[in-house]
Amino acid sequence: MLRRLGKHSHENRLYRAFRELGRVIRTVTPLRFLSEPELRGQITAITNKAEAFHGYAEWLMIGVADLLVEDELACYRPNPAHQRAKLLEVTPTGRAALHRMQAAYTQLALRTTEGLDSDRLDLARETLSELQRRLESELP
Repeated sequence: MLRRLGKHSHENRLYRAFRELGRVIRTVTPLRFLSEPELRGQITAITNKAEAFHGYAEWLMIGVADLLVEDELACYRPNPAHQRAKLLEVTPTGRAALHRMQAAYTQLALRTTEGLDSDRLDLARETLSELQRRLESELP
C-alpha cells in the first residue's frame, strides 16, 4: 500500500480516497467538539494538564540555566533569531567542569566493573538496552 501511495500518489485512487477520508475526519472532529460538552471538557482538561507541565518544565529549565550562569559554568548571549529569547552557551569553566565530571564518571565505571566477567557485563548492557527499548515503546 505504501508503494502505491508513494508513486504518483496524487493520481492514485487510493490516495484520493485517503485524502477524502482525512477531510471527513477534519470536518467531523470540530463538529463533535462544538456539539458535545463532555468532549470539550475532556479536551480542555487534557490541554490544561499539558500546558501546566510545559510551564513547569520551562520554569525548571530556566532555573537550572540561571544556576549555571550564576556559577559561571554557562552564560547567556543574544539570539539573532529571536529578540527576547537568549541562547545559553557553555563557558570555558563549564567545559572544564564537564571534562572533570566525565573523567570522574569513567573512573567510577572502571572501579565498579573491575573484576567482573566481560560476558556478564555484555549481558547486563544488552538487558538494560532491551528494557530501555521496551520502556520507550510504552511512552506516548
